[in-house]
Amino acid sequence: MKLFNIFKPKKKQILGSEPPFVAEMRENERRFHQISKAEFSKLEDSQLLDAMLYWVHNLRWNKMVKLEDLSEPVKNAYVCFSVYGEIMNGGLNQVFFNETKYYVHLCVDGYEKIGAPEISTIIKEAMDIVTNQKGRYEALDDGTLDSFIESYVDDPLSDLDDVFYEKSDDIDLCQVITNYIRLNIDSFGN
Repeated sequence: MKLFNIFKPKKKQILGSEPPFVAEMRENERRFHQISKAEFSKLEDSQLLDAMLYWVHNLRWNKMVKLEDLSEPVKNAYVCFSVYGEIMNGGLNQVFFNETKYYVHLCVDGYEKIGAPEISTIIKEAMDIVTNQKGRYEALDDGTLDSFIESYVDDPLSDLDDVFYEKSDDIDLCQVITNYIRLNIDSFGN
């Protein structure tokens, strides 16, 4: 019996094969992008956030539905969860360099309506900082990776990141958004 197999030849990945997480994403996209209201209402809570994202992405990108034209519950859930995802991925700084910068303002009201006013306050503070340092953000927002990386040097939003992470954990923000979707389930699905 070998204790160590460090010299054992590794299995080669077949060119063109996808990592398992990509296959899962493709399956979710296939399953949820055209989901009906009846199917949406039968989903387990653990599936609601993914289903909502794929369904809204389909509406926005394939059917060209504007964010402003979504129903209020759908818009609130979508913008709040999308901004949450950006912050968890790269902090508040990232929110103002990606697509979310165009709709982060909707989160101020959105987080209030979903039942997370403390998160709304943090987003408002971040927006105020970005407004007050508009020149800094405009100079760094040239679409290059170097400028994006540089934007994290002396990031004026980093202290708020810590507050956001703590508050979102304290209230279990994903569950708050899930509960909001469940409460407004008739607004979700085709």
